[in-house]
Amino acid sequence: MSDMMSLFILLLSCCYITSSLELSSPTSIHYCLTVIPLFLQSPKKVNLVAALVRGMRVEDALLQLQVTVKRAAKTVYQVIHSARANATHNYGLNPDRLLVAEAFLGKGYFKKRVAYHSKGRHGIKVRPECRLTVVVREITPEEEAEIARLRVSNFLKLTKRERRLVPHKLIETTPIWNRKGKTKSHVAGATAV
Repeated sequence: MSDMMSLFILLLSCCYITSSLELSSPTSIHYCLTVIPLFLQSPKKVNLVAALVRGMRVEDALLQLQVTVKRAAKTVYQVIHSARANATHNYGLNPDRLLVAEAFLGKGYFKKRVAYHSKGRHGIKVRPECRLTVVVREITPEEEAEIARLRVSNFLKLTKRERRLVPHKLIETTPIWNRKGKTKSHVAGATAV
């Protein structure tokens, strides 16, 4: 319990917000940057998860990370969640219109330790660290219109069977063969006679 609490306190102390950047353009776009400077995992492995959510809406990214089976997914989830909370609380951005603009990693210290082998031999094992940075921003109205258009076009591309499947009913309970409700009772009655 104490180890879990110390890890949680370390994560909270490491996540900080540096600034809200404002670009000098006709429509000002607010960026909110969240950094976790000490993450004890290889940057290559964490980059697989970060690349998965790069460019997604924050809600979609959080849903995707909940079902991702990677160790880094939990920490990336916490950082994106923290970035969303910072953007809404500190800068008043709308949480429903946030987008993961950037999610990138930097290489941290690669600690070298002794790895003991048999017959008195030894080697060097490396304990990698990385630095995760997540930048969230609000979606512009043009991007929101494009997302809505793409959703409609993707829905139109679905087949009839895919359209019938509703999200809460992932496994279809009614077979597609017997659509008109014809039962085989009239066939069974004919063979019994």
